[in-house]
Amino acid sequence: RRTRSNPLYSVIAIGLSLVAGATVTLLLGAGGWTPRAALAGVAVTLGVCGLAVVVNGFLGRRSGGAGGVAILAVIALVLGSPFAWVAGPVVTGRSVSWSPSYSPATVERTVVGGSARLDLTHYFDGGSSETAGSGSQAGTVILRVVGGPAEVIVPADASSRVTARALGGSVTLDGRTSDRPFASERASFGPVTPGAAGRRVVVEVWVLGGEITATQARLPEGVTGSQTRQTKEPTT
Repeated sequence: RRTRSNPLYSVIAIGLSLVAGATVTLLLGAGGWTPRAALAGVAVTLGVCGLAVVVNGFLGRRSGGAGGVAILAVIALVLGSPFAWVAGPVVTGRSVSWSPSYSPATVERTVVGGSARLDLTHYFDGGSSETAGSGSQAGTVILRVVGGPAEVIVPADASSRVTARALGGSVTLDGRTSDRPFASERASFGPVTPGAAGRRVVVEVWVLGGEITATQARLPEGVTGSQTRQTKEPTT
């Protein structure tokens, strides 16, 4: 007949599982919180608790508190897995104005329950210097918004390609609107200032229950440039 698990053993096992899960979450999230990092942390917590349950089994004891925590971890994984697509920092319940600087790595942000403004006017003014002197700079920016509108401003000193998808909303690219149930549009913007050769940014915007608008930044006062080249591309 199996005996009860030692309470001290259960407390230590649960504590170690929580510490291990939190550590993995912080490491994968680079010090912040992301759904993917959180799910990985929960999975580690489940693994440590599962190991504690196995040890109790070999000793002829019940699973104890570690078994209960393992069940909660399984429920969290099942309920949280549909949100694994969310990446980057997550902002909830407020409006966000985001102006990232150039980086060769993809940068992402998710906004839930608020509006988002992605301003890339000065995207190439600072940031990473990894490609300095190479004559080529290409970056990717991804914005996801749930329950709010998104506004995108692409730079005037670079070639830009915007892919916008809205479920339950509309997409307006440079004044042209699509309001189908699932609106998906793509447009390219050419640079309007000199010295922009080799600069390119790809923007992906996903919105659930909101509108997407994308325009190109205006030239600074006193600066002249070529005419904006904007083309609407077919979306597959």
